[in-house]
Amino acid sequence: MIILQTINISKSYGVTPILTKVCLQVQAKDKIGVVGPNGAGKSTLLKIIAGKLPADSGEVQITKGKVLCYLAQDSGLDSRLTIWDEMLSVFATLHEQEQRLRQLEIEMGKCTDDPEALESIMAEYSELQEAFERSGGHKLEADIRNVLAGLGFSDINYKEMTINQCSGGQKTRLALAKILLSQPDIILLDEPTNYLDIDALTWLEQFIKDFPGALMVVSHDRYFLDSFINVVYEIDNNKGTAYPGTYHYYLSTKEQRLLEQEQLYLKQHEEIAKTQEFIQKNIARASTSARAKSRRKQLENMELLDSPTKQNETFFSFRAKKRTGNIVLDIKNLGITFDSSAGYLFVGLNLQIERGERIAIIGPNGTGKSTLLKLIAEQLKPTAGEITHGSNVQIGYYDQEQADLTKTNTVFEEVHDDFPHMTRTEIRSALAQFLFVGEDVDKHISSLSGGEKARVTLTKLMLAQDNLLLLDEPTNHLDIPAKEALEQALLSYDGTMIFISHDRYFLNQIATRVIYMTRDKLKSYLGNYDYYLEKNHQEKQQLEETKQKTAQQKETHEELKRRRNLERQLQKQYDSFEADIQTTEVEIEDLEKQLCNPEIFDNHVEVAKLQEELSNKQFELDTLMEKWEQAALELEKQRTYL
Repeated sequence: MIILQTINISKSYGVTPILTKVCLQVQAKDKIGVVGPNGAGKSTLLKIIAGKLPADSGEVQITKGKVLCYLAQDSGLDSRLTIWDEMLSVFATLHEQEQRLRQLEIEMGKCTDDPEALESIMAEYSELQEAFERSGGHKLEADIRNVLAGLGFSDINYKEMTINQCSGGQKTRLALAKILLSQPDIILLDEPTNYLDIDALTWLEQFIKDFPGALMVVSHDRYFLDSFINVVYEIDNNKGTAYPGTYHYYLSTKEQRLLEQEQLYLKQHEEIAKTQEFIQKNIARASTSARAKSRRKQLENMELLDSPTKQNETFFSFRAKKRTGNIVLDIKNLGITFDSSAGYLFVGLNLQIERGERIAIIGPNGTGKSTLLKLIAEQLKPTAGEITHGSNVQIGYYDQEQADLTKTNTVFEEVHDDFPHMTRTEIRSALAQFLFVGEDVDKHISSLSGGEKARVTLTKLMLAQDNLLLLDEPTNHLDIPAKEALEQALLSYDGTMIFISHDRYFLNQIATRVIYMTRDKLKSYLGNYDYYLEKNHQEKQQLEETKQKTAQQKETHEELKRRRNLERQLQKQYDSFEADIQTTEVEIEDLEKQLCNPEIFDNHVEVAKLQEELSNKQFELDTLMEKWEQAALELEKQRTYL
């Protein structure tokens, strides 16, 4: 069932066309990955579908009654409410129903003496409770906790912390949380992975897989896309093309389609050339003029195929000018604090790095991964411990914020300032490798997009020829072709590198060692990201097995303790019954003696009284004997377990 479609959507900015007659259909459960180079119009398309931006022409159709939610790139919440209350606002109707149910419960307790009023209240209560449970009200708070924990909010007091106290990244994650909790029919997400660590990404992937509605997502994260999408929608050269299947299937299909389009284009081009040649030769002859004119008419009516365009490719390489010693870096008991009253950000970290290693540092947001790189780059000083650099080590540092770029510089000036010995031609040639050609080199840094700034920084890094690269989120802002070019450059690099990334595809391609960072430990996994996942899974299984074994041992110990207590109680009960039996038997024997006494025997009233008492005692003895025998059986049974 189609629940959303765009019909011939076109959009231009000034004289520059962005989208041209874009058509798209979304089925009720589609998971669509929107891909394409930076600037192709992916975000523009989502904004038009969400009603945030008008199209120049065309139409967006959404099935009546279907609810759509949209998360813009880098958008965040702005609220004075606590995180918890903000999330509760998604369920305002359910929250009101719950409050009404509590009120009805109070009213029912007050009118127990009025059956008619009680019946009326109970009827409303029953109907409201059914509606409340049908809408998931009974698991409302559990759902909120699950989503907040999944997106990395399990370690903060979200019932006290307000939205306005959160960082920009936290506000973006909370905006995403509200959308996920609202469970609309259609979700549009523009680069939702920017502020998520790997654990949160993994959780979000599973959430999307389980999400029953439709979803469109713009992302350059190939690992993320390939985990759940069933349709790839590519925007390139102002047009959109749908590729059913996974991202990897799209890559192979696209290559084949480009080849077929190129063959058709060349074939048509040849036909046009032959037709034009025929027309030129025959248009002037009386005998062939009619045929030539007919061919010319056919040519005029021919629908010309577009030349298949391939994206401009970034091609560059890194190389180290000098060779380092075998030990490149030695970190011992490293720690840092920015506020002594708040304690250490991290402390007690130890790490040794050898020449040629490509080390990925992963871990939860906020553990200090970027700070660690800045300490190694000597941009910060440690509070504790030491960092020893090996011989001939020259550090090249890539800052994810690009703080080292001078905003007032042009692209050319930015490179020239760092490499004044290079000629203008050499600088332009280097920049061209990163797609800065012609007037692009005269653009000011302040006017560049995130991806363009990243390419300027990579240009400088390439030219520096350092032998230890420290890369902090180098794939941020890069489109997929640029990421692939960076991967190839790093794979052929002959130096050493330490990098931070949440791009798991990139991690898998590049890392020779993965280090999981916590506030007091760096744990090494000698392999790529898939190897880390496998070993981490094994460790979790072993930990779970150990926990279960410990729990079983504890349970066995507790069970033994319980059974021993029970045995003591049964023994005490058995002894008590046995003592009561002995006492009762003595009492019976005494009564029988009294009945044999001649003085009493002739007293019929006394005899009747004693016989009744004897009968009661005999019944009491029989009861005690049954209880004693049962206690003996239970005691014997219990002792078989000990």
